[in-house]
Amino acid sequence: MKFGDEVVMSLGRTAQSVCIEVRDLGPGIPEEFRQRVLEPFFQIDTARTKKTEQAGFGLGLSIVDEIVRDHGGRIEFDSNVPHGLTVRMIFPLLA
Repeated sequence: MKFGDEVVMSLGRTAQSVCIEVRDLGPGIPEEFRQRVLEPFFQIDTARTKKTEQAGFGLGLSIVDEIVRDHGGRIEFDSNVPHGLTVRMIFPLLA
């Protein structure tokens, strides 16, 4: 992804939960790394990242995961390597 690329956000609700979905057309996350991308400081391939966008510190998804879990939720991924990633943050509704 580079600055100016499209990112689509959507919000949905069921009887039991609220879902926030964020979708982009970036490089995606290969299956073998999906469990690790929520670890602090984990980066898939800094050489690839530096060629396509600004490199980060590997904290973004880890911080999001912590916030989601603190609210009783979970994160799911759908990835179409090399063209797209959808991250779903699912929160239970309060009783």
